[in-house]
Amino acid sequence: MLSTVADVTSQLEVDDARAAAIRRFGRIDLLVVSSGVITGSAFSEGIPADWAEMIDVNLRGLLHASQTFAEPLLDNADRGAPADIVLIGATSTDVRAPRFAVFNALSAAIKQLARALRQEYGPRGMRVHIIEPGFAADQSDEHRNASLPVRDKQHARAASAGTPDAIAAVVTLAAALPRSVNLAEVLLLPTETA
Repeated sequence: MLSTVADVTSQLEVDDARAAAIRRFGRIDLLVVSSGVITGSAFSEGIPADWAEMIDVNLRGLLHASQTFAEPLLDNADRGAPADIVLIGATSTDVRAPRFAVFNALSAAIKQLARALRQEYGPRGMRVHIIEPGFAADQSDEHRNASLPVRDKQHARAASAGTPDAIAAVVTLAAALPRSVNLAEVLLLPTETA
């Protein structure tokens, strides 16, 4: 096991995390990129500093991690070994969340990046997956459900499909599939509301 901390907006810190993982394990089989912040407001009332933070973490950080870890993953793929990138997106690419225009746009960019990387890396044997869970039961639910009564807010949290266990189960499934199969895009929705 290895525990390391890196700011995904810092290319140097992401490089250091990759080097530490390779030193510890000798290779990299799987990268899961799950970095993100969310700020909601009507677009006309948006604060550019909030947008910049979302762009830096949600998109630039994801780009840093994906590019930095691609080389050792491709080395694995070239040897016929496992090589998977899993990007964690958001359902907002398919289910529009009002007051989250910038977050929705970034989520769509992540989905398109996954599709482009799948085309670029697939022929070399590396799989790229995107998992789009419902919002996790965290502070973002408070923003999305601010107008709901307390009982409904609790229900919305309980019904979230974005729990760590649910995401981990899908990552495990995607990585365990035969190398010739790519679980390309997964949309996780709560059973009650799907």
